[in-house]
Amino acid sequence: MNKMMPIPGYSDYLVDERGTIFSFRQKLPKAMCPYLTKEGYLRVKIANEKGIKRFMAHRLIAMARIPQSENTVEINHIDGIKINNHPSNLEWVSKARNVQHSFELGLNKPLRGSANGIAKLNERQVVEIKQELKNYRQGILKELGDKYGVCKETIDRIRRGKNWAHISA
Repeated sequence: MNKMMPIPGYSDYLVDERGTIFSFRQKLPKAMCPYLTKEGYLRVKIANEKGIKRFMAHRLIAMARIPQSENTVEINHIDGIKINNHPSNLEWVSKARNVQHSFELGLNKPLRGSANGIAKLNERQVVEIKQELKNYRQGILKELGDKYGVCKETIDRIRRGKNWAHISA
């Protein structure tokens, strides 16, 4: 038998073992039809005495079917597929763990070069720096650092391939 679990705070809604959300606001139970957000998640509208609210479907399913442990605030899709809301594919995690998991699965990629919001240099400047470093001499790290508004350690990291390694001169 398909055991239904209530969504805390929304007693007219239940979630079955497959992760389908049902509304019991009418005489007959009705499976909710989630819609797809631009981010690729499924969302539903549900109501209680306080009014109508939109929720990500995976959050409601986790609230009903998965015990939440301490210091966990986000729901992770274990397989990385945002529309796979089966309870066996969901887990409560910390924000840090959720971000780490997305990088592990290749869903997020680190921003490189000037696309990184904290970059002080752009690709053109790094090419120029690498060109000038080909004629390495005493004091060039400080000289280039002053010229481009960064510390000499940054120039040295570029020279050693620790920073901006994806740019060639």
